Amino acid sequence: MNFYKEQDHKNLSRYVRQQKTLNWVMSYDDAHFIRDLYKTCGTFHLSLQYSLQRKQKARELLIAPSHVQLPDSVALIDTHNEEAVPA
Repeated sequence: MNFYKEQDHKNLSRYVRQQKTLNWVMSYDDAHFIRDLYKTCGTFHLSLQYSLQRKQKARELLIAPSHVQLPDSVALIDTHNEEAVPA
C-alpha cells in the first residue's frame, strides 16, 4: 500500500468491482482498509516469500470477484472470519 494514496485505492476498488465480465484477480497487503474495500469479493490468504532485497515471509490477500472460479488446487484460507494484519 506504499505507492497509492487512500483515494487511489478506493478508485481502483470501485473500478474493478464494477467489472461484470472482466475476470480479474489481484493480491494486496493484508490490511483492514483493503479488506473493507473488497468485502463483497472473495478474499483469501496467500503466503509469499520475498527475496529481492532481503528474504522475508509475508501474508497477502488474494482477491477475486464472485464470478471468478479459483482452482481447487490452490491452498487458500478464506479471510472473512479472520483478523487482518494491522497496517
